[in-house]
Amino acid sequence: EVSLSESAPPTVGANMRIGLALSNDGVHWGRVEGEHSSGAVLEPQQGQTFIGWPQVVQVENTPSKWHMYYHALDEASGKFSIGLATSTNCVEWQHQPYCLTANGPAEQEGNEGGQQASAVPGFMSGGVSARCVVPNPKAGGWVMFFEAQDGARVHAIGMATSTDGVSWSVRDAPVFETASDPDAWDGKAVSRPWLVPMDDGSARLYYVGRSQDGTQAIGMACSNGDDWSSFTRLEVA
Repeated sequence: EVSLSESAPPTVGANMRIGLALSNDGVHWGRVEGEHSSGAVLEPQQGQTFIGWPQVVQVENTPSKWHMYYHALDEASGKFSIGLATSTNCVEWQHQPYCLTANGPAEQEGNEGGQQASAVPGFMSGGVSARCVVPNPKAGGWVMFFEAQDGARVHAIGMATSTDGVSWSVRDAPVFETASDPDAWDGKAVSRPWLVPMDDGSARLYYVGRSQDGTQAIGMACSNGDDWSSFTRLEVA
């Protein structure tokens, strides 16, 4: 059991690891034992309370190379960060530095060489977590849509781009926020983004919304044409 913040009570079951299962039909699954003694294919590193919510993306065909994106609770900051692991066979994984943290892209954190790091967008200063990575149809490379929270724990969905899936540039403002009406079903928080590209170049953003009383439901927003930085809610009567 761990405490996710100074004011929060201990949480049981947060010691999560990432496993692997295979299926021939997408319905029936069988576990594959990983290289770790626990049977997991990826375990937390030192300084990580847990790792979870994985997404695996193939970034190269020849030779085969895969990226696993996940988020972890960082013990030092007490905030969520988005991590990266790499593999050539989807069974054996190697941890890499974080992609995004509350301090921005990983390369900003050290500020090495005396270079001035760019300002970190305030909407992600409280941490970054669940994410969806898809190919960038316009510029090539990759686009990441991620859940973020600011210092007051207000949730929003941000966007980052990358040419290699390792180093990321974050858009200064969120691409999707809570409803303007605080009493709306998603007036408290928007989270867990998942982007589905459409044949006409547009995209649909599925997300989990939360109301003021804590009720959660799934919503959808449509991009304004092929501009994936701007979304309009789909209102269902």
